[in-house]
Amino acid sequence: MIERITRREFIKQTTKIALASGIVTASSGLLRADEKSSELIVAGRNSPSETVKAAIEAFGGMNRIVKPKDTVLLKPNISFPNPLQWATTTNPELVSTVAKLCLDAGARRVIIADHPLRDPEKCLERTGVAEACKGTNGVHIKLLTGNRDYKPVEVNGEELKSVKLARLALKANLIINLPVAKSHSATTVSFSMKNMMGLIRDRAKFHQGNLHQAIAELNTVVKPVLIILDATRVLLTRGPEGPGEVKELNTVIIGTDPVAVDSYAVTLARWDKRKLEPEDVDYIRIAAKLGLGEMNLGKVVVREV
Repeated sequence: MIERITRREFIKQTTKIALASGIVTASSGLLRADEKSSELIVAGRNSPSETVKAAIEAFGGMNRIVKPKDTVLLKPNISFPNPLQWATTTNPELVSTVAKLCLDAGARRVIIADHPLRDPEKCLERTGVAEACKGTNGVHIKLLTGNRDYKPVEVNGEELKSVKLARLALKANLIINLPVAKSHSATTVSFSMKNMMGLIRDRAKFHQGNLHQAIAELNTVVKPVLIILDATRVLLTRGPEGPGEVKELNTVIIGTDPVAVDSYAVTLARWDKRKLEPEDVDYIRIAAKLGLGEMNLGKVVVREV
């Protein structure tokens, strides 16, 4: 059976999604309709753990979104078998800290999942994620490598008609997106919305068409309830795989609006030696047009903590 997303829901992105027969339900993990806003929290501390804890505290605590006995899906970027110094993957200390905060808030279990682009076991080892989460009861790491890990979802998009989406994303009570901020050869930058491609089976299909349109349309289907963007180290050049120029910003950005998060992230640095505005990144501009969030930073409340 294929999950269906109607044209009405595709165009009308509201904080309360109308549910109908045959549509993916709120309990599936695609969306839990907590309040959504274009407020961002920007935190800076001496370590990734301290930084994310400060940001979550300012957000109102993890129990604002995590309820007792929830299954939480964390989606970091662990696509490449590179050390954290390269800034191509999400900082493992940040990942493990968020996992523990979810458990402390009452989550029954936390699943860390991604679809690596290189050898999965090497990615898990060299990124440091496996070691950082070792011995933490309730935390499970799942590498999405086989067809059985995915389920077809139909999308009424201009570019994206259907997508094989990770079953874990459909089953979890909520998704927390943990992208790393970096440059990208195909999309200029890779932030929160681009990171959702790690939950699909066939990335090559996206690259064969209008990649930016497909990324924006994917984010009408899979909706993290929270985004925690890792800008502790950012890859400024030769992304997404590196090695390239890396800058330490010691920053974490938290928000519920993916367009606002990505728009703000654009302003953090010069990407591939270029000063960019949010509208210079096609998938951000398209996502804003689809109603997924606020691209105009003049309308976004930014709280620095």
